[in-house]
Amino acid sequence: MKISQLEEGFYNWCRYEKRRRASEQTLITYKNAIQQVKKIIGDMNVELIIKERINHIKRTMFERGVKEARVSLVMYAMRSFIRYCREIKLKVISPTSIIPPDIPKREVIYLTPEEIRKFIGSIDMTRRRGYDPIHGLRFRTFVEVLLGTAARIGEALSLNKEDINFNTKEAQIIGKGNKERTIFFTDRALRWIKKYLKAREDDCPALFVAHCQPRRWQKKAAEACFERYRDKAGIKKKITAQIIRHTAATLMKFHGCDLLYLKEILGHENLETTEKFYLGVDKRMVKKVHKKYLIF
Repeated sequence: MKISQLEEGFYNWCRYEKRRRASEQTLITYKNAIQQVKKIIGDMNVELIIKERINHIKRTMFERGVKEARVSLVMYAMRSFIRYCREIKLKVISPTSIIPPDIPKREVIYLTPEEIRKFIGSIDMTRRRGYDPIHGLRFRTFVEVLLGTAARIGEALSLNKEDINFNTKEAQIIGKGNKERTIFFTDRALRWIKKYLKAREDDCPALFVAHCQPRRWQKKAAEACFERYRDKAGIKKKITAQIIRHTAATLMKFHGCDLLYLKEILGHENLETTEKFYLGVDKRMVKKVHKKYLIF
């Protein structure tokens, strides 16, 4: 069978039958990856996808200047696709023979407390002709929720008003990999949520809404706000929802949060993921220790 003949079944398997069901964002990634594979090797019979074909896909992507992270995503998608093929009894290569490339460790980007103040201070919440301040209030609240929970952008946008328990200062969400977990709010984040909800006049259940026609605020619209206010604040550093999440995690690490607790707060499945990002992030502490102990 050709790749295209198996795609729909593969996506449904990922969505409903796989032991760890894939999120919608993961499905989008898989679909894009499979399309990229077909562009490189064609819509071929899956039983002809041997190890050399996989190596050809990787080599072609690298020759086209594709970064390791993207190549790795395509390889993981192919590994899942091949697992599905074996599940339906097709004679294909072993999934373990599909080896994603190593991704170079990147330095974690985060904002300093001063940069946080500048960024949130640039968010426009003043009423004037042609501008409703609720748009600025929504984004300020959104940033405060990200800072106060260290949630992922999709997790924050998926929140409904009724999800938040203001007494226990927490909410149950469906996180990455469709796993249920608890996120915790700071008092400051909850104050902004209350302020935003008080200003709302719609009955949409979503916590964050598109106010032109009340419906859940979309990721693309939320992401556009980060760049706009970063420029307004005059900050050269890249700012995204993910960097706000890194900032919250890094601040907790700076203030002595144990990695095991940080793992739970961030919703990481493995401690290794938390260690990879945050074990060596506190350069200030490294410098302090270097000065204290390297004595001649």
